[in-house]
Amino acid sequence: MAETHEQEPIQQELTPQEPKARSTSRRNTAAERRLYLAKLYVLLALIALLLAALLVLTTDPRSDVEADQGDEAVTLDTEEDPVRGVPEPDFREPDITPQEPLPRPAPVPDADPPEEPVPAEPMPVPSGDLYLVLDDAGYSMWELEPFLSLGVPLTVSILPHLSFSEEAARATVRAGHDVMLHMPMEALGGGDPGPGAILREHDSGEIGMRILSALDSVPYAVAANNHMGSAVTEQARSMQVILETLHAQGVFFLDSRTTSDTVVARVGSELGIQTVERHIFVDHYRDVERMREALRAGIDRARSEGYAVLIGHVQTRELPELIQEAAVYAAAAGVAFRPVSHLAVRYAGLVQ
Repeated sequence: MAETHEQEPIQQELTPQEPKARSTSRRNTAAERRLYLAKLYVLLALIALLLAALLVLTTDPRSDVEADQGDEAVTLDTEEDPVRGVPEPDFREPDITPQEPLPRPAPVPDADPPEEPVPAEPMPVPSGDLYLVLDDAGYSMWELEPFLSLGVPLTVSILPHLSFSEEAARATVRAGHDVMLHMPMEALGGGDPGPGAILREHDSGEIGMRILSALDSVPYAVAANNHMGSAVTEQARSMQVILETLHAQGVFFLDSRTTSDTVVARVGSELGIQTVERHIFVDHYRDVERMREALRAGIDRARSEGYAVLIGHVQTRELPELIQEAAVYAAAAGVAFRPVSHLAVRYAGLVQ
């Protein structure tokens, strides 16, 4: 019990001393903070003084003068200044003595006088006519368009009753080419010639109706030729009705000659109706070199015989470039590309 009473006073003495120590520590901390702030303020003041000194040293004294002048400095450079451009009172124009003109240099003769230009050889006068017909148009426009942009007269033969028959005819006329009706007719080997085809079994009335309907489907047609048609062009009865119906509409017939036994020329002669026949198929063989040879053979025939009728097809993609090439060859040979309507002018009575 005695040990317990002795320890209690010690604890009571120590306990009041703790707040005193803490108070002393706070006072020391506050003094240090004030000293730190004082140093910081001094440092900032020194920095401000240095910046002010730099600003004074780098300032251009001329800017102050210009600032004091204000708008007056700008006015001096304007045309409104009454003094600018006025001479001094004793100003006189100086007397300027004209200088003697310098002698002209003596002409130097040309060492090599220019040669006189050699006149170009004139192009030969066309002595032959080439009629190029492009069959099977009407299925699409993208097949036809490369031919329409060619710079040579052509004839486009359009199948009737197809999705693009009428549009192809109108586009051909806009491009300055002739339109022909590519009339579907029955072939000996069978196969489908296309909508509105003429068959051997058709009577005169049916043949006439189908021709008129086809002409309505292909506007602007000036001529017609057979699509397939080897069976019909061998039959005199059918060809008589075809030629008479077309002739009454002012349309002449071009025999595509899909058979060597064709009777078109004979029937036409009996009726007194002029007909024309194809001479060369350009793309019967789709080899590029063979097509080139066929075009040149047609040009040579036109030069020797006076005219030639050639048939190609719009689906032959190499043909436009070959035609453009052939046009150069034809011009040099004195052969002119012609639209098929030219035949009506050359052969009187072909179209009435």
